[in-house]
Amino acid sequence: MPLQCTICRAPQARLWVVTTVRSTALKGHLVSRLMTPVFILISAICKKIGAWDTAIAQYKSALKIKPDYVENLRNKGNVLQNKVDARAAIASYKNAIETEPKHAPTHYYMRVALQGLGDLKGAIDSYKQAIKIKPDYVQAYNNMGNALYEKGDTAAAIDSLKKALKINPNYAEIYSNMGQFIAEIGQLSAAIDSCKQALKIKSDYAEAYANFSLPHLLQGSLEERLKLYEWRLRKNAWTVAPASVNRIWDGKQSLNGKQFLAYEEQGLGDMIQFCRHLPLLEHKGADVTFKVKPILHALLQTMDSNTSLSTSRPEEYKIDFETPLIGLPHLLNTSLETISVMNLICLQNSTR
Repeated sequence: MPLQCTICRAPQARLWVVTTVRSTALKGHLVSRLMTPVFILISAICKKIGAWDTAIAQYKSALKIKPDYVENLRNKGNVLQNKVDARAAIASYKNAIETEPKHAPTHYYMRVALQGLGDLKGAIDSYKQAIKIKPDYVQAYNNMGNALYEKGDTAAAIDSLKKALKINPNYAEIYSNMGQFIAEIGQLSAAIDSCKQALKIKSDYAEAYANFSLPHLLQGSLEERLKLYEWRLRKNAWTVAPASVNRIWDGKQSLNGKQFLAYEEQGLGDMIQFCRHLPLLEHKGADVTFKVKPILHALLQTMDSNTSLSTSRPEEYKIDFETPLIGLPHLLNTSLETISVMNLICLQNSTR
């Protein structure tokens, strides 16, 4: 049974436990196999408070005592991933696999690290190995589907998700992913049904709502697409930070004389496409700043707009409202009838 600490909920208490347990252990010179659980406990507490370097150090101490402890090797890899050190994490997972080749979760976590490095083939191979060891590994089928989709093999991705659903037909994430994948091959009604099933299982599932927006867009329901896509800001893994709670504009409050910050989101093409909405904020009386990569400044300066372009966030007291750029169409109640075609960027004649 894993060691647990019931007082770890309070950060100050966690820190006290870390320092007390460590000092007690070192004073007693308990450098033996009996110390391994102590180091693991300290590591677990450090993980909870985000003290990644200390957690890694404790796992290393435990591994010096018991170098073939697979759980430690895997946990060390997980902590390294949290530190965004994918290469070191992979090295730790490989050591764990050498010790216990048939440990399916280790193959699974190594896939996550490999995908973080863009090694989709290596990631897919790791998933396959995990499934070979554990044929009912539903998470591996699901995430292999994501990797195959990212690789561009949508048919194989869908097939992987179907296999996952045979194992567990009540897995919201799989239905959500399926909705996204099959929407992109034109099966819009089936995609909507799949997203609805995900939300039936998990009614507050932000990822499913965000994926639900795609088939609506492809059906021409722009307003519904924009409303549903706002759920991307509630996803577990943000692609962009949401606006601060006290700086959210509801689309109705007066912008006259207000400082409005929009900030970049997604790729360069998206920013070029959606920046047409910035002048509409100016027309409502706002003083607009757009935080965007410097590579786009010269192009965006050709807009018929007084928007200030910046590479850094203004001082907090200079911001009344803020939003990621792609949230503007929803805030401005954009529809197919009202979508702004004015203020499209006109490239200046130039020999540059």
